[in-house]
Amino acid sequence: MNTPSTYNDKIGISIPEDSSVLEFKNSHGGFHGDGYFEDGGHIPRDIKNGIYYFRDRYAENYPEEADIDINERWSYNFTVAIFDLDKNKLYICELDT
Repeated sequence: MNTPSTYNDKIGISIPEDSSVLEFKNSHGGFHGDGYFEDGGHIPRDIKNGIYYFRDRYAENYPEEADIDINERWSYNFTVAIFDLDKNKLYICELDT
């Protein structure tokens, strides 16, 4: 089920129940839901006034490797959320490789 409450645990906040999911993309379709965005992503590049959240799920699962530079790791497992304060929209992107 793809409802706002589906994303509460992903970014650690309670999304209001009267919110709506405007778009959902899964570029993998496999068991883990990992994939990529061919067009560079679904988060607009023109956000001028916003806040972000970054969750390093790789470091959570492999704490002994948490200090390794993110670019030197075997895989990328993270969640990024950006809230556009001007448009009142929340964008969430998960990457699992």
